[in-house]
Amino acid sequence: MAESISRKDTSAAYIAAAIDGEGCIYSYFRKQTNPTARHCKTLSTAVCIWNTNPWFIRRVTECLLQLSVPFAISISRSGGARMGIQIVIQGKGRTDKLLRLILPYLGGKRRQAEIVLEVIAYRASLAERFREQKGQFDFMSLDQDET
Repeated sequence: MAESISRKDTSAAYIAAAIDGEGCIYSYFRKQTNPTARHCKTLSTAVCIWNTNPWFIRRVTECLLQLSVPFAISISRSGGARMGIQIVIQGKGRTDKLLRLILPYLGGKRRQAEIVLEVIAYRASLAERFREQKGQFDFMSLDQDET
């Protein structure tokens, strides 16, 4: 009996392969732009895929649409003069959704995805513990948090 695979599974596997080969998964501190939070840095998470092949970029965006994961596209340069297209999935909710969908299919970047998911879960636990509001991350500085 043949096993079938859904379109969403196929899209998740394709995105995982694209990230393994042409992407990065990361967390970083970002300075708030809100004037009331001048000295506050927040933790952000993102997944990026960069490539010069328009067909490849189109296929990646089609897969992200199939998975209902919002993304942004920009034209950028790599370290040299090569122009390429960068796809960015940014924000804790979007990153969490994407990484959970593609985690079973990731190879070389699986550990990076697991670490970012742990960071997101830890950040959510802080919001719930100190603000008693699920998912409210704004203006909580993690600069001094050793964890």
